[in-house]
Amino acid sequence: MMSKIQLPDSLETDFELREPEKTRRRRQVDSPSTLPTSVPPSGAEQPSLGQNPFGPYSWPMYSGQCFLCPAGVPGEKGCQGPQGVAGRDGRDGRDAPTGPQAQKTPTPPSDGVIYIRWGNDVCPEDAELIYSGTIGGAHYTHSGSGSNYLCMPDTPIYDEVETSLHNERARLYSSEYQVSGGPSRMQSSLDQTPTCAVCRAPSGRTSKLMIPARNVCPSQEWRLEYAGYIMAQRYNQKRTEFVCVDREMVPKAGTLGNQNGVLLHLTEVRCQVGDGLDCGPYIDGYEITCAVCTI
Repeated sequence: MMSKIQLPDSLETDFELREPEKTRRRRQVDSPSTLPTSVPPSGAEQPSLGQNPFGPYSWPMYSGQCFLCPAGVPGEKGCQGPQGVAGRDGRDGRDAPTGPQAQKTPTPPSDGVIYIRWGNDVCPEDAELIYSGTIGGAHYTHSGSGSNYLCMPDTPIYDEVETSLHNERARLYSSEYQVSGGPSRMQSSLDQTPTCAVCRAPSGRTSKLMIPARNVCPSQEWRLEYAGYIMAQRYNQKRTEFVCVDREMVPKAGTLGNQNGVLLHLTEVRCQVGDGLDCGPYIDGYEITCAVCTI
């Protein structure tokens, strides 16, 4: 047999003194007035899991409270209560932690079209200068090498080289203006080396057009980058491309002498009656103008 459970009078008195009045009244209604004094014998029916061995409402120090009681049948849903009082405003955002600073999006490069301004070492207004130099190409007496003109930078960069000369190579020469018999303002450029500039048109202008025999652009939507004259190697020399050379024909300073190399001659028309270059609009002996336009 187990011993009897007996609470000291002082503990019970102290509990009653500290117990709120409302709890005390509920305890008097819900629980027996006296505490159990014995534990059920070993042969008696044992309480189920979660059941108090002294009865459903008889925990000594917690009378009126139920622990691990089985859930009852849910009651009916009550009516919706009145709307609560509006809450206080949130804290100022300045008190929040500062996030990482975003990286500045790099500005994309200008998408303007790139073109070469033959005969000048500066670009037109609002155009970007990529580099400037002088015109080079194959010698006018040679049948090989390239047929196009090149805008050669003033400061070349070499890789692996052989210092000796070789016959099994293409050759590149400087250029000269050959403008004898041309417009009077061009006479001073004879035998001087023509310059060039590689330019990028203003952003948004993605197309370029070189128009021969015109020194203006097709419409106001086009921008005139520069105007000048069609030039190439002479008709009975090695064939080259036709290029539009700036009418200012700016030569490289300090170049003067009949060194030849690749040459630039003015171009004049030979018209034929009833042909594509009909005489009338086209006149024999007239120098052909040109314009470089972007849009």
